[in-house]
Amino acid sequence: MGCRDFVHSNLTEFDAIDIVIISTNSDAEGEWWGAPNEVMLVSDDVLAAFDIRWPPFYVLVNHVTGDVLVEGLVFGPSQVLEEISPFLS
Repeated sequence: MGCRDFVHSNLTEFDAIDIVIISTNSDAEGEWWGAPNEVMLVSDDVLAAFDIRWPPFYVLVNHVTGDVLVEGLVFGPSQVLEEISPFLS
């Protein structure tokens, strides 16, 4: 699995979490078409601000302070949820 599979997955496990999916490409090849999860297209500046150097990568950010709480590679929804759960209290 990876970012493409994540975007096309059922993410009901994350219903209590605000998720923002970011891509730096314009989706000219249509890899995000038909995905049930919205992909926000932004510049490389957002990834640079969080020091993300390659996809597929997730970052859990504290919505109040803007601090990065945890980050890692995306293999699938359950794996990401397991890794971020300790930081969700």
